Amino acid sequence: MSIRLATSFDAEIVSKLVIDSSLSVKDQDFSDEGWALLEKTNTIESVSKRFESEKYFALIFEVQGVPAGYLAMVEFEKIDHMFVMPEYRNIGIAKSLWHKAQEICVSNGNVSYYWVRSSSYAVQVYESFGFRLSGDKKISNGISFQLMERGERNER
Repeated sequence: MSIRLATSFDAEIVSKLVIDSSLSVKDQDFSDEGWALLEKTNTIESVSKRFESEKYFALIFEVQGVPAGYLAMVEFEKIDHMFVMPEYRNIGIAKSLWHKAQEICVSNGNVSYYWVRSSSYAVQVYESFGFRLSGDKKISNGISFQLMERGERNER
């Protein structure tokens, strides 16, 4: 098992991982419009473009060379994506990815504040990382989410 930084060469792998890992919760947080948006924003081209941004970094967790999880951050503050393949859930992959991402954020100046738009499925995962619910559940473009925060914004 290992964690490594993703590069634009990983765009196809990540695109497939995001869609495949979301299938098991598709009906929970996505309308047809929301699912179409998820697919559109996670094409190989879209993922590759994000990976080229200086404001973005992503990590891939591999089990015996197979991508099992993925976490991406924006501006060392916002968890943009965190997906773990269903067959690899509940064995600590998300936690390992979060700890590595947090190390990178701290080394780039963020020691205290993080936020995420969590799916219903992931709320408990983020709570285990110390995130708290912030506001009511919302729906945007057919995707439901719960805003969650860790730390205080003014601490950064």
